[in-house]
Amino acid sequence: MDGIYIALGIMDEIDVNIFLIDDGIYCAIKEQQTLNKPSIEDLIYTLYPEAGIYIYLQSLIERNVDIGEVVEVAKVIGKDEALKLIKNSEIIINL
Repeated sequence: MDGIYIALGIMDEIDVNIFLIDDGIYCAIKEQQTLNKPSIEDLIYTLYPEAGIYIYLQSLIERNVDIGEVVEVAKVIGKDEALKLIKNSEIIINL
């Protein structure tokens, strides 16, 4: 969740893309219930459309998560598109 707060803080200064990989894909699951914390789903919708939201397809497959289970604003991408996204990024913050 720290990465989403960082993105919110810097998106007025630079172009922001959120790339969810490995267990990070769980942040994009729809209709999660939260306890005394802001909803990650709501924060994702706050970022969109100013920030791109990307989910790595292989991470979904490895965790048996269906594409229909993630927020609609996220784009599911494969390896080639993920590498291109990373390569074309000016700054990368890994959390």
